[in-house]
Amino acid sequence: MGYDRPVSPEHPVTSPFKRRINPLKPINDDGLPNWQIHNGIDYGCPVGSEVVSASAGHVVAVNYDKLFEKSGDRSFGLFIIVETQNADSKLWFYYCHLDEAFPKPGNSVGVGTILGASGGYYSDPMLLEQRRRRGSSSGSHLHFGIKRFAATEPVGTWIDPLALTNVFL
Repeated sequence: MGYDRPVSPEHPVTSPFKRRINPLKPINDDGLPNWQIHNGIDYGCPVGSEVVSASAGHVVAVNYDKLFEKSGDRSFGLFIIVETQNADSKLWFYYCHLDEAFPKPGNSVGVGTILGASGGYYSDPMLLEQRRRRGSSSGSHLHFGIKRFAATEPVGTWIDPLALTNVFL
């Protein structure tokens, strides 16, 4: 199965898959470091950068993260999920903090198909539509995550994209 980078190589990985202090709220309400699991990798890129499919498959979702509707914070904003089948599992490729999304659910995509344009940073916190679209972030980027579903993992498990292949570097 072939994979490709979801953004051009000039856009570096700015935050890997790991445990980190939340960049939007570094201290929790108890005054302690606010640790979180970063469930994907971030590519630093300007708003409007082309985002392409890293895998062949079909689009299962194009939507706004419901976390925003509940809390007004901590969301993926506008996102696309592309599903790819492997021999023993399926993978969901998440493309998050988008400014634009072109495919519709059910569309087939190939490696390199243009999916949309990156967002990830709202210039004015009072512009709720911009914030709703791009989600919560500390700068413009693409958040790219992969969730694996196997017979033993019906709810799915986030996996490090770099563990799947180093093409995502």
